Amino acid sequence: MFKFVVILKAMRRLIFWIILTLVAIFSFKIYSPVYNEFFDSDQAIHVLMAKHMSSEGFYYWGQNRLGSFVPVLGFVLTKFSIEPIWAVSVVEYLLAVGIVLIISFCFLKDWMLRLSVIFMFLMPIIRFQEILYIGHPYTPHFFLFLISVILSQKINNENSIKNILFTIIFYLVGWVSIWVSELSYFSFFPLVLIVVLKNYNKPLFKNIQFIAAILGTIIIITAQVLIKKHFKDPYFHSGPVEEFSHIIDAIQKYYTHFINGILFRDSAYIVNSYMLLLTILTVFILGYYLIYRKNYKLNWIYNNYYEPAFIFLSVSIISFSTIFISEWVRLQDYPLRYLTFSFYSFLPSPAFLSPQ
Repeated sequence: MFKFVVILKAMRRLIFWIILTLVAIFSFKIYSPVYNEFFDSDQAIHVLMAKHMSSEGFYYWGQNRLGSFVPVLGFVLTKFSIEPIWAVSVVEYLLAVGIVLIISFCFLKDWMLRLSVIFMFLMPIIRFQEILYIGHPYTPHFFLFLISVILSQKINNENSIKNILFTIIFYLVGWVSIWVSELSYFSFFPLVLIVVLKNYNKPLFKNIQFIAAILGTIIIITAQVLIKKHFKDPYFHSGPVEEFSHIIDAIQKYYTHFINGILFRDSAYIVNSYMLLLTILTVFILGYYLIYRKNYKLNWIYNNYYEPAFIFLSVSIISFSTIFISEWVRLQDYPLRYLTFSFYSFLPSPAFLSPQ
């Protein structure tokens, strides 16, 4: 019996790696800059940045936002005689596959759920396929978010070199994430708050994580202010909307998108089916475990098993809410792509709540 279980586990791992490899290759042939038929100027600039990296390439050329995470790593690969377009494509897909592996092996136990994550991120639905486009920061942002979540679970109030080192890395990864995408303010700082609450077992000024949170926040915000002064972008309208009516407009637009999707009022039938099934599945899982199972205890913040569910749901809701008050998103007429990070941070949450 024991031998059979070992063989079964080995077969499951083998199947997982085979499917991951095949889907990654198929996805690369569709979405990577090398083959993507919708390759545009937004993506081409990343290729050029990887080829001609300089201090002006700290951000997306001509802007003071969207840090050049992928082009910088692509630039490193070009030093090994790899063509720039291949370099940025490889970096983007290494990050995407990294996302799949981190979620699968750090947060999930059930192998069927792990298989679903492969398709979730490497074969995205049409309306959120920007997750794999190098012209957008969603893949590096989500990858760095996952690293931050893992680090947040490892750090505590121990006065040890290992703990202090992990704490420093945690805030360094947080700053890099904010450099990549300023939406990371709303994914990283909730993690900081959770870390402080989890380790609230000492007086404040003897609490390593409380002190680290204060210092880390000051350093990150100061660094961002100084960098913004050096890199100026007169065409970017940051900040919140000026009128409350704009928030109502945003809610109505995204509500219409959602209703049209689940009621099949447009021609995107596969996408609409996916959205409808996802909605039903989410309501069922949340309802079953939060309402009908009275003995099912959820101690999200202090229980390591359910902490990821709390984090991912919270970050999804917070980042989703910021879209409605963003002046820049309003000026772009509320495109769905700005919900990509919120969508993908929410998507695995029901799986984290399942018994696995």
